[in-house]
Amino acid sequence: MGVSVAEKYLPANAGRLEERSDFMPKCDVCGNEYDKAFQITQGGKTLTFDSFECAIHEMAPTCAHCDCKIIGHGIEVGGALYCCAHCAQHEGGTKDRA
Repeated sequence: MGVSVAEKYLPANAGRLEERSDFMPKCDVCGNEYDKAFQITQGGKTLTFDSFECAIHEMAPTCAHCDCKIIGHGIEVGGALYCCAHCAQHEGGTKDRA
């Protein structure tokens, strides 16, 4: 896992926090060190990413029909997640109302 945000700072005088100049967050997926990395917390678990690509790879649910990552709203039918109405229909879930 990457370095926590707390490790990014060193205690300084008068109780202030001073940012370390040598700190580079590390992506939990690809291991890339990047100064513009970001963190996402989901279900009490915090992960560090260098790109949305890595965040999606690690955290996005997978369609129960086609196995693609669901990066939009998706559809939930009977506890299964689908990327679209087409995939849900293939699994006997729902019909597209379009």
